[in-house]
Amino acid sequence: MKKIYFLIFLIYLIVSIYFLRKQISLEYEWMVIMKDFSNYGWEYRLYGKYTAYMPPFYSYFLLISSKIFGSNWLEIVCFIQGLVIFFSLFSLFKTLFKEKITSIIVIAGFCSILFFPPLLIGIYKVSSFAFSLSSMLLFFSVIYRISVSKSISNKQWLSIVLICTISLYLRYEFIFIIILSVIAFYISKRISLKNAISFLLVASLIYLPWCIRNYYKIGTFAYSTSFNFNFAKGYSEKYDPYITFNNPYSSKLKLTLSNTTLSKMFTNEKDMNEYLHNLNMEFVENNPKLFVKQTVIKFLINLTQYFPGYEGLNRNKVYLFYSLYSIFIQILLIISLKKLYLQNKRSFLVYITGGLYLFSLFFYVIAPLPRYMLLYYPIFIAVILKANYGKLQIGKYLQNT
Repeated sequence: MKKIYFLIFLIYLIVSIYFLRKQISLEYEWMVIMKDFSNYGWEYRLYGKYTAYMPPFYSYFLLISSKIFGSNWLEIVCFIQGLVIFFSLFSLFKTLFKEKITSIIVIAGFCSILFFPPLLIGIYKVSSFAFSLSSMLLFFSVIYRISVSKSISNKQWLSIVLICTISLYLRYEFIFIIILSVIAFYISKRISLKNAISFLLVASLIYLPWCIRNYYKIGTFAYSTSFNFNFAKGYSEKYDPYITFNNPYSSKLKLTLSNTTLSKMFTNEKDMNEYLHNLNMEFVENNPKLFVKQTVIKFLINLTQYFPGYEGLNRNKVYLFYSLYSIFIQILLIISLKKLYLQNKRSFLVYITGGLYLFSLFFYVIAPLPRYMLLYYPIFIAVILKANYGKLQIGKYLQNT
């Protein structure tokens, strides 16, 4: 096992060198955040204002990396992201397949994820995507181990608390994923209602310091202020589902509201967030038919992963192949989950994977992007492989006879 995966690791390093040779730069809000760090020290701001737009883990990771690694710190950040992904994916496969991890079929599945082009592109960019994906894989690995254990060890408790802490300070939707996992544990009869509630309370305490910080710095006791902005991006009279990025739009002002525009309109993020909230309510109340129409369109986009205007997918109509492939994987996933359910109606793996699939379909309807489904893609492929491992082994045997 060590030799084959070490060889895969070496090939992966060669691929990473190819990506690292390309020009790596700070983009979008990361560039603004790093500029604010240079102006205000360790204070977490966006456009000069105290912010709760994104949880702070990745931003401070960038700041610390810039101070430690010198002039080539962006390349080193992306290299670290690549390493973290490799070992996180290996942890998932080792957890799900155990001694079968050395089989040709499992190795092929592992490589198909590791070298999947859209994932490689996301991993080797300055973005929280890589760490978010890693935390998702590690979280799934630990909760699956807990689900098949008779009792939870201290090491497992420590692992789950550590992973939850990092994840909650990476992406705000992770609180919903924790809730989903607790529901899956409860339905599959792995924990009692009392323990489920206790775990949710612990999860709430983990991000409580962040909420308190936001109350004192911004004036709102909130985990994140990005929801209203993302909602406004995805619902407006100017929303175009076939372009890469949309911005909020005010019909009263007849103005597109970018982050830069909003930062000039308001002196603090609390007022900006309240303005966007009111803007969203006005849109829903004044345009109910358009709201429903846009919701249906975006659900279908998310379901089919059809992004003709997205940078990278719009070349040579790659988006058509990407969409067909995504639909094919989802069909396989549904068939695989049905198979696992018929084998064991209390299967934790079925409930948590099915929950994540439904979550990925509905939660990101607000403003769908390819990278959101990619956060769950490795788990879906691994579960499909696990559900059909026996059948694939028989097929391989018949082919060799």
